[in-house]
Amino acid sequence: MLGSIIHTVKSNPVLSHHQLTETLETITDYIKTEEFPTKIIEHLTVFSKFNPSEFEHTLFNFIFGTHIGKAKNYSSSELHDLMCVLFYEDIGFARLDPSMKDSYKVHPIVSKEIVEYAGISNPMILEAILQHEEKLDGTGYPNKLTTINEYAQISQIANQYTILFNAGDSLTLSLIHISEPTRQEAI
Repeated sequence: MLGSIIHTVKSNPVLSHHQLTETLETITDYIKTEEFPTKIIEHLTVFSKFNPSEFEHTLFNFIFGTHIGKAKNYSSSELHDLMCVLFYEDIGFARLDPSMKDSYKVHPIVSKEIVEYAGISNPMILEAILQHEEKLDGTGYPNKLTTINEYAQISQIANQYTILFNAGDSLTLSLIHISEPTRQEAI
């Protein structure tokens, strides 16, 4: 799992060398020390094979969202909870047929159920997973909420950043790509 994350970061560096190093250290520590329930590992494995592009999108969100949590000076327990949300929020795609009409609209519900079934009971994590596609203006899903958990808000910011990054917007790319010598150092 860690190899997949490191490959994603190295192939598409978007943070400064220092930021990238710190964020990768945090993610590496999380992956190495977290006791992932077997059901989570099984679902992440299915998700990564069944829907690799969405899984890659999740990894970018994981990286950007972790960086935001670090920038907000989250405590280690807050950062841990945020990282759980970011890493598990799309796990429901492992159980959904992408050809199913509007399957993306139910994935937060399925993700929360999988995480809960795997034994994770932290209400803040579960709520944020369920709300990670909600938007403050009420246009999100699945419940069209206008008040959402802070971790879900960070997920939304990371998601928008990932979308902008992957859209190939030249202005965005020029603002977020690190310089070539630093990119080589990061690799």
